[in-house]
Amino acid sequence: MKEQRSLRGKIWESPQFEVDKRFLQNSFFLGRMGEENEAKWRNPSWEDLQNPFELKDMSKAVERIKKALEQKEKIMVYGDFDADGITSTAALVHGLKTLGALVSYRIPDRINDSHGLKKQLIEEISQTGTTLLITVDCGVNDFVEVEYANQLGLEVIITDHHKVDPNRWAKNALAVLNPMRPDCDFPTTHLAGVGVVFKLLQALNNSPKFFAPYAALAAIGSVADCVKLQGETRTLVQLGLKELNKNHWPGVHALLDSDETIDAETIGFQLAPCLNAASRLGQVQHAVQLFLGDQKQTADRVAYLKQLNEQRREFSQAFSEEAKALIQPDQAVQIIFLETCPVGVLGLVASRLVENLAQPIMVLTRHPHGGLHGSARAPKNFNLAEALETVANKLNAFGGHAGAAGFSLEETQLADFIMAMQAWFKAQAPVPLSLEIAGLVKPDWLDLEWHRWEKTIEPFGMGNQKPVWQLESLTLSQLKFMGSSGQHVRLNFNDSHEVVAFFAAEVASKLKLGDSYEIAVTVAQNTWNGQTKVQWQLVDIRTA
Repeated sequence: MKEQRSLRGKIWESPQFEVDKRFLQNSFFLGRMGEENEAKWRNPSWEDLQNPFELKDMSKAVERIKKALEQKEKIMVYGDFDADGITSTAALVHGLKTLGALVSYRIPDRINDSHGLKKQLIEEISQTGTTLLITVDCGVNDFVEVEYANQLGLEVIITDHHKVDPNRWAKNALAVLNPMRPDCDFPTTHLAGVGVVFKLLQALNNSPKFFAPYAALAAIGSVADCVKLQGETRTLVQLGLKELNKNHWPGVHALLDSDETIDAETIGFQLAPCLNAASRLGQVQHAVQLFLGDQKQTADRVAYLKQLNEQRREFSQAFSEEAKALIQPDQAVQIIFLETCPVGVLGLVASRLVENLAQPIMVLTRHPHGGLHGSARAPKNFNLAEALETVANKLNAFGGHAGAAGFSLEETQLADFIMAMQAWFKAQAPVPLSLEIAGLVKPDWLDLEWHRWEKTIEPFGMGNQKPVWQLESLTLSQLKFMGSSGQHVRLNFNDSHEVVAFFAAEVASKLKLGDSYEIAVTVAQNTWNGQTKVQWQLVDIRTA
């Protein structure tokens, strides 16, 4: 392996030899498929889905819900405000209504309430006559809140997919459906929240005629939440994409405003950002009602979500530029304060900076109700959860995992917090960032036929990443900045090979026309004015 760093500071993990085109494709396919059955891996059917009753506590949950259906009890679905939580809520509410339930939903506000069960909201729910509370995409570690719900006469079913904290998990709930439970033997541990909801609906009525529309929502939430597209999740996303393209959910197609086939990339880059924008900058109910509401109001909801998403883009770009100006090159972790940045945009800014700087980023702003709120992102080989755990006594609240986390603190604690974080990250052994290369290729291989071959390996996402291909010894012949603020770049190599580089202005500023480079690209297609051609998209670049 070459130890040369790319212009983005990465070491490429790549083979040092070219192989025959077909051999490379076949070996890559077999490597991705692993021990899976090829027919199931390529084109699964409903019969390939796992038995939902393999999830721990499923029988308890189904029995209690059926009792509520029979006795016409009021059920409240308690969700989360991201795309996984939105689709989880919509799927369970719609499914239970189809089965005849008296069901409503409640989703906490991203800014005012944050994630998880809240005592105040539980008290409000108890006053509606609700007797059964079902969480989706949250609740597994809310023992205290579940205890409070029980005291108010509510029975609680937890459906979640987050890691179980042995000290806080909601063992006092009537049932806890979570493949991450240590005592759960379900074959796939990495279901999304909406994947767990789908299994519950499948257990309630194991007819594809009933549960097929909810597979479409499971595909949206699973891709949006970046869970591993392997095992049951891959099967569910593949089946769900087929259902999604049958127009089960007209609001989705209205939001896309296109007749093109919906795939995982469509979800990741178009649908999910629009759904998430609702809670980042507006009201999450508008996103949920896209699935549950009166279709006569779909056009208004779509316009609202598109407006918020455009605002999200503008804020992300503007505050990312503001943050870049505050970068301190010699710091182990970048801790940046943005006075006027909306809380819901902090994570987007941090994510964009991580891509460009390849180091841990923490972005803070003032919370509307007092104190400071922060979002943190880190590249592989860092653990934000461990870092924040060391300063728990300085924080009002925190949560997250290795690559992404959130926290809040009082302004009086900020200086000590910064000092402690700088010391902690400085003490970590430096681990070089790497980029996995699928293979060395020749320029004339990466055409539309190659792109069609790649589509047989979809859906791409976590656990089945889109392959990155390496091309060597290409001379940069043209460079052009694009976008409203020049944040994107169009490159041309050898006067014949065009490459698009998104959010790559900083890298492009280091390039020189006439120099020779090695590039790492993914393959896409671009249709314009009725003409379709292959498009190479830059992932990384280094000098040849």
